[in-house]
Amino acid sequence: MVRDQNFGRRVRELRERCGLSKSELARRVAVTPTAVWNWEENNLFPREPTFTALARLVGVTNSFLRTGIEGEDQSPIAASVSPTKSVAEIIEQVRRDIAACTGVELTKVRVNVEFVGG
Repeated sequence: MVRDQNFGRRVRELRERCGLSKSELARRVAVTPTAVWNWEENNLFPREPTFTALARLVGVTNSFLRTGIEGEDQSPIAASVSPTKSVAEIIEQVRRDIAACTGVELTKVRVNVEFVGG
């Protein structure tokens, strides 16, 4: 796995975006808080399958977590959306992702969508 000098910053930003402390992130991916601190300080890079668990938890692809860049014309979110999914299926997946990222019970997550413009 290639190291990216911005990996630690990316982990910290994604963790904070999900509202997770280092201890909570550590608990949810089954590592120590010290390991999370080391990732964020670029002293340690997580091994598989911890790397994959981390990417899923913070809602990005492995590629984005690893490099900060998605494949051609793909954002980390767009990479997980299939063009054959209905809007309802996409919204349901987003609800599940938000619940997983925040630790909030799925039944307590609502997503509202507003279409604006012409």
